[in-house]
Amino acid sequence: MIRLILIRLLTFVPTVIVASMVLFVAVNVVPGSASKAALGIYATPQAVKRFEHQHGLDRPLVIQYVEWAGKAVRGNFGMSFQNAVAVGPEVKKRLPVTLQLAGMAFLVAVGLAISLGALAGF
Repeated sequence: MIRLILIRLLTFVPTVIVASMVLFVAVNVVPGSASKAALGIYATPQAVKRFEHQHGLDRPLVIQYVEWAGKAVRGNFGMSFQNAVAVGPEVKKRLPVTLQLAGMAFLVAVGLAISLGALAGF
């Protein structure tokens, strides 16, 4: 049993790292840019370049990921580009409702799974 728990823990870390890499790259390769989204469609090229430099968006994607992951591990998720507030407190504010919703979804899923499993057994 302890061996199984250790195996699960050892596979958890690489899974989280790979998932975060995939999501980070996916967010960065979609059409459009965070700079233009934050500044608006009428932003000058100079303003866009300045914004990208201030926020490190002009650096290589690997460097951006390593810096983001290092901060995220410490609980610093940065600032929102849309409304210029820290992301961490915003997540913390919404976490209780999110956990309630996830808990209710879990209970419904378990209830349905048991009911449908019993029904399939007949």
